[in-house]
Amino acid sequence: MHTSSVALWAVAAAAALCVAPACASIPCVCQEPARTECSDHEKTSVQPDDICPGSTAWIFCDNRLTALPRSADERLEELDVARNRIADASDELRALRGLRRLDVAHNSLQHLRFLPEECALTHLDASGNRVAALDGPLAGCARLEELLLSGNRLRTLSADAFAAMGSLAHLSLAQNPLRALQPGVFRALASLRTLNLRAADLEALPDGAFAGLGALRMLDLEDNHFRTVTRAAFQGLTALSDLHLCNNHIAELPADAFREVQNLSSLYMDNNELTRLPAGLLAGLPLAELWVRSNRLEQLPALSDCCGPLRLAAFDGNRVAAPDEAALRGLLAALLREGEGAETASLNGNPVRVDALAWAARAPDVALRAVADDCHCGTLATGRAAITLCVEVECGRGASWANWVEAVRAAAQNGV
Repeated sequence: MHTSSVALWAVAAAAALCVAPACASIPCVCQEPARTECSDHEKTSVQPDDICPGSTAWIFCDNRLTALPRSADERLEELDVARNRIADASDELRALRGLRRLDVAHNSLQHLRFLPEECALTHLDASGNRVAALDGPLAGCARLEELLLSGNRLRTLSADAFAAMGSLAHLSLAQNPLRALQPGVFRALASLRTLNLRAADLEALPDGAFAGLGALRMLDLEDNHFRTVTRAAFQGLTALSDLHLCNNHIAELPADAFREVQNLSSLYMDNNELTRLPAGLLAGLPLAELWVRSNRLEQLPALSDCCGPLRLAAFDGNRVAAPDEAALRGLLAALLREGEGAETASLNGNPVRVDALAWAARAPDVALRAVADDCHCGTLATGRAAITLCVEVECGRGASWANWVEAVRAAAQNGV
């Protein structure tokens, strides 16, 4: 067949395909109960015949919408238009007084003034937009339980930004250029349980930064620019159990930094610049997990006054060469407090010397043994339980944990 004939045939075939039923617009799907599912249909607008009769949930995420649906049914309870191209929204939603869940994430919205004045929302996700201020649009949303505003352009939070939100349980302000917090800005959020301030360009925490958050359980402050944190910043956080401080520039901590958070069970401080953890820093804390990887520690902290039940202590990637015997015994004692045998102490990536555990090989109540087929971890066994201890042992060069244990025993026999 001639080349030009082949080309004409291909064009004709393509045209035929484009009018075939397979190329027709994909209809929205009616789902029970009362749900219109129309995700990823490449729609540029919502037409009346797209909506299932009696539908109270409209799902139009991952399309090409440039505006919110008009003439929405006042009985609408859920609207999802995430990941579209909506740049402006006027009054389309103001009449929807029954709307409970609204997802407008990852559009190009610059404000939230389109919200109903008598707002019944319990869930609002406006993440990934261009909102620069919370100048009153949330005042009528007293029923909100979850508010997600990460990835916007918020630079300041007014003192009354959250004044009407006594029911709010989850708040995310991550990835906003806030830089600073006003003391007491969250004071009205008595029911808040999680607060995400990750990557918010914060350089310091003022005294009373989290005043009023007596129910808060999780606070995420990772990926900011802190050089230290103080006790006064955490005043009132009596229920806090998870504190995330990774990826900051924390070089030192006062000994009483965590004195206000006496229910802390998980503390994350990886990737900072800590050279030591001062005595008493963790005193009385019921820690189950302690993460201090990739810092500059040259010695293990004293954990004998930590009230546990400690399950995991990770100090990987520091500079600990010769762990202080008292500190290491304190760490093991804290891990053994519950005696269930599922505890781990990790020192991988530290230049731990072969004689560092010689005392353990001599101690009558401690036994060293290798874990098969594991070049990094072994066990320290006592009469009650066994702790997994991870240290750096090079594999493939004739070295293994078993050889390391034997070297420790030899060092002990030689009186090292």
